[in-house]
Amino acid sequence: MSIDASNSINDEGLFCPTCNYDLRAISSDRCPECGMQIERGGRDMPLLPWSHRKTLGTLRAYFRTGTLAVLHPARLAREALRPVHWADAKQFRRTTVLIAYTPLLVLMWFAIAFLHYGAPGGWGNVIFARGTIWEFHSMYGYHRPLHGEWLGWAAEACVALVAAGALWVFLSSASRLAALFFYSRGIPRERQARYMLLSLYTSAPLCLLPIPLIALSMAWRLTMLHSPTVVSQLSLYRVCVLGGVGGLAILLLAWWVATLILLQRSTFCGAGRLVLTAASWPFATLLLAVGCLLSVLAAMFVSIVVLSLAG
Repeated sequence: MSIDASNSINDEGLFCPTCNYDLRAISSDRCPECGMQIERGGRDMPLLPWSHRKTLGTLRAYFRTGTLAVLHPARLAREALRPVHWADAKQFRRTTVLIAYTPLLVLMWFAIAFLHYGAPGGWGNVIFARGTIWEFHSMYGYHRPLHGEWLGWAAEACVALVAAGALWVFLSSASRLAALFFYSRGIPRERQARYMLLSLYTSAPLCLLPIPLIALSMAWRLTMLHSPTVVSQLSLYRVCVLGGVGGLAILLLAWWVATLILLQRSTFCGAGRLVLTAASWPFATLLLAVGCLLSVLAAMFVSIVVLSLAG
């Protein structure tokens, strides 16, 4: 028995992509809440705010789409009955990755600088002992450029570039990893492609990932500046640790739950597949993180070997 997709859309509800106003009881071609022009084509019109970013503005459309994907994944699943543009989903995912990557890249550079200059005698100095770009000259942060040996410069630059590339690969791959779990042989290929594209929107929590990581890095920095007894009594340290750990847990949980709800509401999969996805997807993400970390450690190891042989 066939089911008309347009009837399914009407039953599920037609919402304005600008203000999320329910338009089921409205016969006008304009939203009474915000005045946006509405096409009554139903399945011929994508209602994702991101698809209307030229009208809404990129920032507003991104915020509304991310909120929809995280807080209302069941409503996001209804978009499988309408066209889901590959270019829009890809651009949203890339925007999310770029928002998360930029501050994390800056944070990574600060971490490298600290390991190199902030911990005399530490393993950071062992790796970069044969070349340096900057030297902190005083406790107030005054610095001047130095010219180290070219091999040390090359080793330092290679490790930094590998770390930056590994970070990008992890964020880019993790943001689309969930799409693999939306594959099913019993679903038509066109609708299955829509499910996989919609799963890219649930990666929106990644854009907030730098916030808890910055808080944890501040806590780590405090442990380097003060003794363990003093640090444990600092309220700022407690706030950073609790905020970092709690924020990271909330973001990952929101991403995980939103993806599972989207999977169930869009594919109508059984409990077995839902449990399997709930367990295997975080494990696959962890393996991806370990692989990226190992690539950085491998670059460090190669740098140490090359510098040792050159010495």
